[in-house]
Amino acid sequence: MKIIEVTKNNLQDIKDDALQIISEQMECIGGSTDQQRINQALENALKTESRARLFLAYKRNELVGMCFLNVCSGLESGGDYIYINEINIRKASRGLGYGTILLNYVKSWGAKNGYRYIAAVTSDNNEASQGLFSKNGFSKSEVAWLDLNI
Repeated sequence: MKIIEVTKNNLQDIKDDALQIISEQMECIGGSTDQQRINQALENALKTESRARLFLAYKRNELVGMCFLNVCSGLESGGDYIYINEINIRKASRGLGYGTILLNYVKSWGAKNGYRYIAAVTSDNNEASQGLFSKNGFSKSEVAWLDLNI
């Protein structure tokens, strides 16, 4: 499997793939699938000063998954850490180990860049996602996720 980090430099070459899989993820979680909004969010995430990262996973030139994350700073972690905002394996490619490969890539990328902690969130009823994270060494904590649009 080939994993590509999407940057401003290579965005034009893989923009259609990025927009497509982000749209699929937004639909899956009940978010906006408006292409203009997704494009704006992607452009924002790839600003030079941003600590957001988007990785696309390909098997034989076919897009199979993505992981969108942010590098955050935390008091509890004692420094910078990775927060996985979104991970999505396309429906036709699920159950084939691609999620584990993508998580292992993120773990290696994080270790190489000096991060020692990864956090992620998924819904209580997303057993497949919880299983993926559990199988890959993540533990579930009892935390309430709170939102406020401003």
